Amino acid sequence: MRSTGTTLSAVALLALTACGGTTTTTTETDADAPGAMQSPTSEASTGTSTPAAEEVVVDSCGAGDPGQVTADLTVTNTSDSPKSYVITVSVNGPGGARVAEATAAADSVPAGQSVQVQAQGAAAEPPAELTCEVADASRF
Repeated sequence: MRSTGTTLSAVALLALTACGGTTTTTTETDADAPGAMQSPTSEASTGTSTPAAEEVVVDSCGAGDPGQVTADLTVTNTSDSPKSYVITVSVNGPGGARVAEATAAADSVPAGQSVQVQAQGAAAEPPAELTCEVADASRF
């Protein structure tokens, strides 16, 4: 029987993909997994440290094509089974003011593996200096 949290997470993944969030998997590598058991239900980060947010690292952040911001991310699945992720990145300008939000998804990341994905978002005129941080991450 599927939990409501897993079903809602799958719907959120589909909605984000339909709204322009994209997933680009470029590399898969072995990761040093701590071996901790993880719950099969959705886990989200909302300003507090959770396993899902701890498994996402921002590798780079910047403006892409005109009106677009991107964040290159590494997602490492430290659980003992395949997991999918939906990630929201806060893109901030000088002084920390949020100028955009970027989204990404990583589908079926094998246990103990890492993948690279790119979060993308829209910003009318992003400043030259940007910083990115994981604002939310769900895994299911």
